[in-house]
Amino acid sequence: MKAINKGEIYRFLPNLDDLELRFAVKSAVEKFDLEKENQRLLNIVRKQALNMKLIEKEFPGITKLEYDEKGRIIIQDVADEEIARIVAELDKEYSA
Repeated sequence: MKAINKGEIYRFLPNLDDLELRFAVKSAVEKFDLEKENQRLLNIVRKQALNMKLIEKEFPGITKLEYDEKGRIIIQDVADEEIARIVAELDKEYSA
């Protein structure tokens, strides 16, 4: 049993009836699908973290948030022209 578990085999299957075997196979497929989805989501999070670091390097302080006493995000007044300039630069750099 230890050798099977160490070999990363999903499950040890002794003599099972049809229903138990079907359940075991279904569980194995679900586990595989969940692990695959988990890896996909982890890759997305890693890419997003890298993008945040790149954006922060380009525009220091842009990813920092300030909160008031009730936990609400405080948004500093930024001119519409400045926001448009930043968005245009990011679109230009990250759409290529």
